[in-house]
Amino acid sequence: MSACRTGIGKLYKKEGFSGLNTAFMLAGANSTLLCLWPVYDFGTMLLMQQMYKDIL
Repeated sequence: MSACRTGIGKLYKKEGFSGLNTAFMLAGANSTLLCLWPVYDFGTMLLMQQMYKDIL
């Protein structure tokens, strides 16, 4: 998944941030890659295409 500001969530005392990352981890994801700032659609598209190309 690719989206901007995915690392932002609600801060809970003694637990840390809870947001989209928490949902993916609870669903069984081994790891996630998050972003804390807005990103450009075109640049993100190129990054994701290259990343998946390198993985395959």
